[in-house]
Amino acid sequence: MARKRRTGHAVAPAVKDDRAADISTVLSAGDQRYSGNETQPVAGGTVGFLAQLERQARSQKSGAEETDRETLERNRRLANGACKAALDYWRQLADHLNVLKPAGAARYVFDTRNVLERLPFVNFRAEPKVRVMHGGDEHYEVVNFQWQARSGQRLKIDKELPPEMERLQGRLNQAGIIAHVTPVRNPSTGRVQLTNYDFAGDVAVSVRLTPNHAEGKVSVCMNNFDGLERVEAEFPAFAVKPQLLDELAKWIVGQPNEFLKFAQNVRRFEP
Repeated sequence: MARKRRTGHAVAPAVKDDRAADISTVLSAGDQRYSGNETQPVAGGTVGFLAQLERQARSQKSGAEETDRETLERNRRLANGACKAALDYWRQLADHLNVLKPAGAARYVFDTRNVLERLPFVNFRAEPKVRVMHGGDEHYEVVNFQWQARSGQRLKIDKELPPEMERLQGRLNQAGIIAHVTPVRNPSTGRVQLTNYDFAGDVAVSVRLTPNHAEGKVSVCMNNFDGLERVEAEFPAFAVKPQLLDELAKWIVGQPNEFLKFAQNVRRFEP
């Protein structure tokens, strides 16, 4: 049987009449001399495909950066505004409470036999930590509102065991108290048999507001409001208004309040 002779022409297989995506609009009409890395116009005044993608990416990046700058600036204004609102409110509150000298509702427990309650609050003061920027704008770093729960008593507590001493020292640290610590020795053996803690029973009470300028939030830290403990919470900066600060003032003077009702990430720490 005679073999069929092959010609030098290959026959392409049949394909469906599906049309490929039309990218003609991406390229400029006319003579295209695309080298794969063009960033400048080529002959005929056309622009390479890579250069067009570069322009689009640059435009999109510029828009995103502008949005980020606007968001950061807005958050910064909100955080600074919250600090200023708190500072103005607390300065007025300090003036009133320094006259009234309210008795707090806190119960300060140093051990089972040494408990201080219903102590009068004195020496209220509000102090900011703020930097002035080059343009004259104020940049708040923290706002402190602090006072003292004063007992007028001098306490002397003896502890024998290391766990008891560690527990008492933690409570003294939380109270902001520096005690005079003296080892008591056995007169016969000279060995330490107990440790004496001598201190004034006055407790430091405070609230600290710290802004988060990037996120437009503030963190609030309350020390020794109800007892020897620290309470931390977060709020959006726009929420720091007189209504919220009123609730905090109620808490300070021992009245029912809803200060933590809308707080985020509330945490409590006890020594």
